[in-house]
Amino acid sequence: MIVVGSIYLTQAICCGGRTSQCKHCRDANSPTKTHGMSQTQIYSIWSSMHERCRRPSCKSWKDYGGRGISVCERWSSFENFYADMGDRPQGRSLDRINNEGNYSPENCRWATQEVQRRNSRHILAVTYNNRCQSLKEWALELGINYATLHARVSTYGWPVERALGAPVDKGAGRFKGVPLRTGE
Repeated sequence: MIVVGSIYLTQAICCGGRTSQCKHCRDANSPTKTHGMSQTQIYSIWSSMHERCRRPSCKSWKDYGGRGISVCERWSSFENFYADMGDRPQGRSLDRINNEGNYSPENCRWATQEVQRRNSRHILAVTYNNRCQSLKEWALELGINYATLHARVSTYGWPVERALGAPVDKGAGRFKGVPLRTGE
């Protein structure tokens, strides 16, 4: 015991393997210990990936395993997953590049929330001028309000070329070519 002023501190000293009672030695030499990372964030990410793909009782299973999304054989091992993906960069999370594809080194990356939102299966992807991107990305690129584009495509059923190519009549607050509703 060490005394500092009126504070008593106990000194934790490892026995160096001389006894089976030492917690430090017992933990370090455990036959079940493999990588020593089971309490880390990256291990939790790996474990959650397996849960949502393999366990039907998992809350997210319907969006992953229930849709046929699986984890590649290589990533059955945490060590392989960690070797392929490394530590999670701050502000990023695990993302599948092809949303219909499985978890594998070729199909996964660390992505920001914005990139993941654009990569969602619920995003309306539109091909225009031989390029495919989300309606939101087209709105930003063309300088057209997203709600305007969405209404043109979803509500009014305009063809993509017309929806993205027609100018917006900013003065009237309506877009050109859309008739007023009856009674207005």
